[in-house]
Amino acid sequence: MASFGVEIELLIKPKPHMLGVAAQHGYACLLWRLPVELYNEDSDYKEKWQVAADASIMAKDGFFGVEIITSILYTDRPWENQLNLFWYTLTDSFEVRGDPSCGTHIHFSPVGGFTLAQLKKLTAFVTIFQPAITALIPSGRRGTDWCHANAEVAEGLRAKYMAGRPVLLAWIEGFSDKSELWENISPNKTVAWNFRNAREGGCGTVEFRQPPGVVSNAATKRWVAIALALFAAGIEPWLAYPVAAPTVEDLKIVLEHSASRIGVSHLLSFDGASEQTIPINTLSAEEREYITLLKAQKPSIFAENLERRGGRGSSP
Repeated sequence: MASFGVEIELLIKPKPHMLGVAAQHGYACLLWRLPVELYNEDSDYKEKWQVAADASIMAKDGFFGVEIITSILYTDRPWENQLNLFWYTLTDSFEVRGDPSCGTHIHFSPVGGFTLAQLKKLTAFVTIFQPAITALIPSGRRGTDWCHANAEVAEGLRAKYMAGRPVLLAWIEGFSDKSELWENISPNKTVAWNFRNAREGGCGTVEFRQPPGVVSNAATKRWVAIALALFAAGIEPWLAYPVAAPTVEDLKIVLEHSASRIGVSHLLSFDGASEQTIPINTLSAEEREYITLLKAQKPSIFAENLERRGGRGSSP
């Protein structure tokens, strides 16, 4: 068993029959129709979903930015039903739009939390396969300043990666503790793979930040399935790396095998994953710089929920 949580950044606008409620209550009108509560430090994060205003999402055309934070979900429980209910209710009352400033973040923790050995294996996996992983991401999302591949940001990691796989693997294996690992792999949180929460005393999750914004139930499930398969493959001992640099086809084979083991094969789909299927607007240089600053300062509510209570995502 493993646990996970999803942070979904959205632009939403009330449909005509909800305009009166929205005018009176603002984004709190979400509570009228959705199984969520407004985020605060006393929120029941284990059982209830949460909604928070999000200034890092570019509001426009009557749409406003929100972040939806799931409760703790478990791979061995019917988490799909919760997504079904959320999206059915949301789209019944609100128009939903995607934007370059929106993303989807998936937090993951194996049962009992990550061991140092598992973090090392995951680090090696996501670094070696990162070019293939990035190829699955919509092109408009790949170059954003708030989810660069770790090796593009962490100088030491980039140097070891460029030096070749034996050098990289030996360097990763040499980390003496979790703090040394995340300091070298995630110098900040605005990278594809945020290991900072897995430090000693942290909430215990690793966060995959590359998935794009989603505007449908199917797209949400697809990216959750891809993320869960990536995490599961990264920490399992059976994985054998291709001799050459892994291709997208190599990655798909790994993910299909992993998805089969953890029971998400029916959700795994690569068709259109790398295409931007939601309406987007080109960001100006000034907008991009401003959003980058906001993303860097924005807290991870799912992680803070766990850390504030000394909790681990894998504990019911």
